[in-house]
Amino acid sequence: MSSNRSLMNPAVASRAFGMKAAIAAREVLGTAFDRDDREGVWRGVNVYGSLQVVAELLARLDSAIISDTRMEVERAWVGALGPELREALEPLTAADHRGLISPRGLMQCAREVILSAPDDDTLDPVSSDDLTRCLLGMNTEHDHVSSQLDMPEIRGFDAESVAQIESVLDGLSDEGLRELMRTFAVDEVATLAYEKPETIETLLPHLHDLWRRPWPQGTKVDRLTGESPAMVFEAAFSVPFNDVLAFGRLIIDRATTGHVRFTTDELRAAGVPDRVLTHVEKHMVISLTDLRQSFRDQEEQGLATAWSRFTVQRYPLVRLPDGALLLLRAQMGAQRIFGDLPFFDLREELRTSNPRAGKQFEQAMNDIFEARVGEGIRRIAAQPHLHDVAVTTEPVMQKAWTTPGASGPPSVCDFVMVRGRYCVVADANNRRLIAPLSEGQGDPELLDGDIERNLLEHKFTQLTSTIKLLADNGWPGDGSRITPDTIFVPLVITPDAGLPYSEFVDFQISERAHPLLSPAARYVAPPALITVTDLMILEGLADHMGGDPVKILADWRALASRGIPIRLQNMLDLFGLPARPMPKRAVGRMRRLSAELRDRLAPHA
Repeated sequence: MSSNRSLMNPAVASRAFGMKAAIAAREVLGTAFDRDDREGVWRGVNVYGSLQVVAELLARLDSAIISDTRMEVERAWVGALGPELREALEPLTAADHRGLISPRGLMQCAREVILSAPDDDTLDPVSSDDLTRCLLGMNTEHDHVSSQLDMPEIRGFDAESVAQIESVLDGLSDEGLRELMRTFAVDEVATLAYEKPETIETLLPHLHDLWRRPWPQGTKVDRLTGESPAMVFEAAFSVPFNDVLAFGRLIIDRATTGHVRFTTDELRAAGVPDRVLTHVEKHMVISLTDLRQSFRDQEEQGLATAWSRFTVQRYPLVRLPDGALLLLRAQMGAQRIFGDLPFFDLREELRTSNPRAGKQFEQAMNDIFEARVGEGIRRIAAQPHLHDVAVTTEPVMQKAWTTPGASGPPSVCDFVMVRGRYCVVADANNRRLIAPLSEGQGDPELLDGDIERNLLEHKFTQLTSTIKLLADNGWPGDGSRITPDTIFVPLVITPDAGLPYSEFVDFQISERAHPLLSPAARYVAPPALITVTDLMILEGLADHMGGDPVKILADWRALASRGIPIRLQNMLDLFGLPARPMPKRAVGRMRRLSAELRDRLAPHA
């Protein structure tokens, strides 16, 4: 394996070999500002006021990440600091590749505030200067992988720094390089899962398609009450689904302005019904006392994690002693209400009363996910400028290729899309990232096992079988579409909460899948995972910019085949496609649903 493989992508090389995108404590304070130092800060500030300071800054940061104004928030924050810190930080934050404030760092500050700051009204909230010192200390700790592996700290990506990286790589055996990338993959997966920005604008169209539309034809739902998942939700919880969404729209709208503290009277005055407040209290609210105990329990188990993602995402609203609710992180509030978590609420509610209904609901939601992925693929194929795209499906392929006397139909994937020389073979996989990997508590063996069980032993086997059948038999109904020169592009399409496809994961999957997939046909690109939002972006590029998603996917995987692992979004930037337009259909749906939810609440005079 050539060491230059990871050097082809500066993002990979910089992350893997310790180039400090994050501004760390030692370069500003001359000390690591570790947990003990931060403990001294937290013990001198009021827990409630300090938590609100952190939550308000986090809300502004999340909004800025979505609008691509993150640097403006950081520079405004630094500009308001005391002279000593401001003068040290302004030259560093002026560089676009350096960062001070991250969602991960702020959430760890919130965690430590909850654990250590006293309930003492005579104390002030944490000051901006002290919070900044704590953030600098967090940034040092969050680069723990490089320090654990004794990797050099490299601060730039100039010729001298590249030479340093090459020197380190050249000293590693192939096996040593693989182990290095396996270790970084685990950290990268957790980081991407935690910091991935999900906007309510992208969540709403997905939510409508998954929850508010009727069950797909043929889906077995005889144990469920309701013609759609939303109706099953209403029957199970006795609360209108859209009322819960309207509550979510309200608090996220306010959080974008830094408003993260809500009283019951305020919410009622805004029109939130009591039955919604009761539902939210039961499923999405945790007391500060219980959250503190949860964090202590984790630490006693040796899980002093920087993430706490599942706890905070499940309970994004913290009940303060005065009865007010604090939205700890707006991004997690949006994911909690408009993302994947309502599925788990409803599944558990159904399982409690009827385990078979819970299992049927889970399978029915898998059917919906597959159906909606198929609709997205068909909409891409229906673009007027892509008139020569053809799509086929699992039932069509199985009917065409099941031989008389066979014990059953052949194993094939869900969808195939062909245009010219490129043939995309795709399978939908409605599976979320497992908790330990999402929490930053996994290890390379856990990630390897997850990839092995979920992808290599199942999904990639289906894709391999499909490619071989296409290569041997041609396109169902029109064999001329598949030729010996066809380039097959295997994909697995996941929810946004699935395994993040970082450069390190790309490398591992491509290398391990090669022996399985490459014999299936003459030209098979390295396989990849994309999300439903990636699919929506590809549809948007076709909708607004005349893009060819089939060619984009083929070009992306061609880079991987040449030893250049790169994320799809980064590849779009590289090829001069910085815009991420939503499809016209999704934009229209988002606007209509947003208006409907805002109008649903009737504020009291």
